[in-house]
Amino acid sequence: MEKSSCDTTSGEYNVQMFEATPQAIADSLYNIYIDRLEEHLHLLKEVARKILKNDAEEKLEEKFATIIENNVNDTNKQFDRLEVYLSLNALSIPSHVLLPEDCVHRSPKEYSTLKAEIDQLKEGIMQEKCRREALLQELEQQKAVEPELLATAEYVQQLCG
Repeated sequence: MEKSSCDTTSGEYNVQMFEATPQAIADSLYNIYIDRLEEHLHLLKEVARKILKNDAEEKLEEKFATIIENNVNDTNKQFDRLEVYLSLNALSIPSHVLLPEDCVHRSPKEYSTLKAEIDQLKEGIMQEKCRREALLQELEQQKAVEPELLATAEYVQQLCG
């Protein structure tokens, strides 16, 4: 299938379809994750303070800063990978796909070819419906004649037998 004259970069087309970029989705998830991480680490820090009773306040702050830094660095890497994965696998539209609202951008040749295919398929469907109807009528006729034929066969058997 030839490309349509309205081709834009695939990223723009993906945004049009999914109403968001992979980066925006990954950033939203990242912000949610970091917010929850900070909330939970704050609660954990409060519990640790109560247990340690402010004996090692400076060391506690140091450890939690290290935990946050390491976790944020790892999280950044993972969400960068998520963004790449989303853009390549989940939120991508194949180049040969044209969204329904963009059908007006099809080339006239492509449009006429597709229209001819649709008309041909509709004709084939109508022919199959007619064949099916004819077969059903034939079956009804055979069912109507069957008792008469069975009676005739039984009569012939009695004459011969």
